[in-house]
Amino acid sequence: MKKLFLIAVAAMMMSAVQAQDSTTENLYNAGLLHYEKANYAKAVENFNEAAFQGNVKAMRNLAICYENGQGVEKNLPVALVWYEKAAKGGDEVSLRCVGNIYAYFPKEYGVKKDYAKAFDCYSLAAELGDAEAIYQIGRCYEKKRGVEKDKDKAAYYYRLAKALGFSNQYMEDFMKKYEKK
Repeated sequence: MKKLFLIAVAAMMMSAVQAQDSTTENLYNAGLLHYEKANYAKAVENFNEAAFQGNVKAMRNLAICYENGQGVEKNLPVALVWYEKAAKGGDEVSLRCVGNIYAYFPKEYGVKKDYAKAFDCYSLAAELGDAEAIYQIGRCYEKKRGVEKDKDKAAYYYRLAKALGFSNQYMEDFMKKYEKK
C-alpha cells in the first residue's frame, strides 16, 4: 500500500513538472508570436514570465529585447545579465553572445575586455555544436585573444566552422592566404 502511495505521489509530481514545462514553453512560444508581429511589449511580458520560470530560450530572447530596445528601454548591462543566465542554462547561442560581448563590445555592456573569458564561452558553445563559436575560436588563435597565437589551429577551426555551415569573407580570405604557404 505504501509503495502504491509513493508511486502515485511520484506520478503527480512528474505531471506537475511536465505541466510547468508545458506552461513555460507556451509562454515562450506566445512571446515569439508577439515578437514576430512586432508587438514587443507583449513579447517581453511573455519572455519575462517564461524566463523567471527557467526557460533558457526565453532568457536569450529577453536579452535580445534589452539589447535592441524592443518592448523595453535599451539596457545593455541587463541584456548581458540575461545572456549569462541563458548561457548558464546551456544555451549555445547565449554562450557565443557572452563571448562576443567580452571580446568585442565590453564598454557598451559595462564590463572589461576579457579575451580569456570570451574564449571559454566560445569553447563551451562549440562543444554544443555552435559553428559560429567554432569560427570565433579560430579568430582567437589567429589574433592571440585569450590563447597563444597559432595560425595552424586557426585554420583548423575555420575549416571545422565551414564544414558545419558557417562561412564569411574574412575567414575565406584567411584560408586563401594560409593555403598559399
